[in-house]
Amino acid sequence: MFAEILLTQKVGKSGDTLTYKVPDDLDLRRGLIVEVPLRQRQVKGVVFSLHDKTPLYATRPVSRIVENAPHLEQWQLQLMEWIADYYFCPASRALKLFLPVPFVKKKKITEWMPEVQSPYELKKRHDLTEEQKDVLHQIEKSSKAVALLYGITGSGKTEIYMHLADRHIHDGKQVLMLIPEISLTPQTVERFQDHFDHRVAVIHSQQTQKEKEKAWQAIHKGEAKVVIGSRSAIFAPFKNLGTIILDEEHDTSYKQDQSPRYNALDVAQKIAEILNIKVLIGSATPSLQSYYRALEGEYDLCTLTERPGKVKRSLPKAKIVDLREEIKKKNFSIFSEDLQKKIEEVLKKKEQVILFLNRRGAASAVICRMCGYVAKCDRCEVPMTYHKKLTLEEGIYAAERLVCHHCGKIEKVPTLCPVCKSPAIRYIGLGTQRVEEDLQKLFPTARVLRADRDTTQKRGQF
Repeated sequence: MFAEILLTQKVGKSGDTLTYKVPDDLDLRRGLIVEVPLRQRQVKGVVFSLHDKTPLYATRPVSRIVENAPHLEQWQLQLMEWIADYYFCPASRALKLFLPVPFVKKKKITEWMPEVQSPYELKKRHDLTEEQKDVLHQIEKSSKAVALLYGITGSGKTEIYMHLADRHIHDGKQVLMLIPEISLTPQTVERFQDHFDHRVAVIHSQQTQKEKEKAWQAIHKGEAKVVIGSRSAIFAPFKNLGTIILDEEHDTSYKQDQSPRYNALDVAQKIAEILNIKVLIGSATPSLQSYYRALEGEYDLCTLTERPGKVKRSLPKAKIVDLREEIKKKNFSIFSEDLQKKIEEVLKKKEQVILFLNRRGAASAVICRMCGYVAKCDRCEVPMTYHKKLTLEEGIYAAERLVCHHCGKIEKVPTLCPVCKSPAIRYIGLGTQRVEEDLQKLFPTARVLRADRDTTQKRGQF
């Protein structure tokens, strides 16, 4: 017998796999992670197929089956082939999604001892409203593979997720809960652990290799019943997956923009098709594609229109302020008079304020008022952002610099225009650094914390 072994690296131009002889003492099957000789070293790969056709060239034998490894199930191999075909990437690259770095690089894979499991019992059970009960019943009885849960902010979508997960866990199944951002992970994990005790595993890109390996093993052995993670968690080695929940489905973070490129929602639907399970996607602002599919009947549309509670709570009111009117009132601050008053009122009550701005730095562009020159990155052709403080690995330094947010190039701030030699250099736009600086001037006694990519570079800083 011969085995076609798929490696996590591309070898040669002939194809994705290499052919090895199967020793008589090895009982191989598709999906097993094995060690094989490649030139002068031993590498890990996956048994892609088995056959008895003798090749025209000499073959080396498979060395061994890797112990304690999360060997791939048949549905994972099927999904991997689909990703390679649908997203047009080599199968060797698609394989990397299913095998984290520790399992490929470590010589000996650690065997994790299972935690002592107490009898399953939901720790905190929240009663659902009549509307939520109707929606949960609709999701469970739906004949469609995908259900869209369209619920206003605060309508209790997470409660629906937890009750749905609870029912699948009672049936001995695993549940995958996908969230778009790593920063949302701690609060989601805390909420689910309050309900499901230690049966929750977490997977995201900021974990250490040891943490990821331990989570992967817990999922593969079926110990972790609820798996929470960002898009990469969809490739975890589930033993008995019951349902996939995709929260904030409109978020662009579900799309991987590096090879192998994929959309987690498309992959979830493919897994549901292979395993004959259901996918629940939820959002207060669904994407146009998902909402259209729901209206067309491709997805089942479930709606939550009320916020639960004894007192009916309405959505907060939003007010849009035209800053041109503020200039007419001689208010040249980046904060409107209304916003300043609101911040002052909240601070007097010893409460907190959060200000959102989707741009870091102190100014979004540097221009010359005389000739219109804009300081751009010579590699990316985009305006460079002005920073008053520079974040490096060692810490944050007070240094005025221009930074390209695409490639990371750093340059000095020009004192004279390089085109017309005019000193009329002006900073336009604003970023989080400018907001922080102006807040400290307006409210000197308030404690201000800036949380952006510059201040939360290291793991755990957020």
